[in-house]
Amino acid sequence: DPHQPKGNAVTVGISQRLIGKISEGAGKSRYQELVYFKLSQAYDINEANREGGAGSPPRRPFGAVTGELRVSWMQYVTAESIATYDPNRLCLLTSYSLISLNDTRGDGLNLEYTWTEGVQDQINASLRVRLHPSLDVMYGKRYSRLESQSLETLYGAQYRHQCWTVDFLYSEKPGIAGQPAEKKFLVQLNLMGVTSVGKK
Repeated sequence: DPHQPKGNAVTVGISQRLIGKISEGAGKSRYQELVYFKLSQAYDINEANREGGAGSPPRRPFGAVTGELRVSWMQYVTAESIATYDPNRLCLLTSYSLISLNDTRGDGLNLEYTWTEGVQDQINASLRVRLHPSLDVMYGKRYSRLESQSLETLYGAQYRHQCWTVDFLYSEKPGIAGQPAEKKFLVQLNLMGVTSVGKK
């Protein structure tokens, strides 16, 4: 596009990792990333060198600042957060957070929050419970705080046997923005190391 201003930007960032040595008993140990942190920002060289006359907007060569933090405590708890901040407008642009709780039996809970200024404000949650070594049940929910309504509800079960698994999933979506409400049932057979087939 000939009317689009040319960009010539460089991104500068710093990152830091904290690695821990995890003892697994009987002289065995492993190394694991416990904390990861990254901070970055773009700098537009063309914008910094742009001629600024009377009445022209001020130069703003510094772009949004992105911060990322991941924390992992053993195999039980992991958390992640990514945010973008605009220093020119002095406001937060996007935010994403996730926390996962898992136990050694196979149960798990995931909570996720996604926010984009004026566009998205959504909470997602999923729960997996191991009823038997071969059988899990699942429940999931997506909810929009922006529209104050559910986006999707999911119920499921997974049965595992040696080299295959079968998933049974049922989902409900309400009518949103002129789209009709939707109910789906999915059965999916997974052959380990081969493929998966399913029918809606």
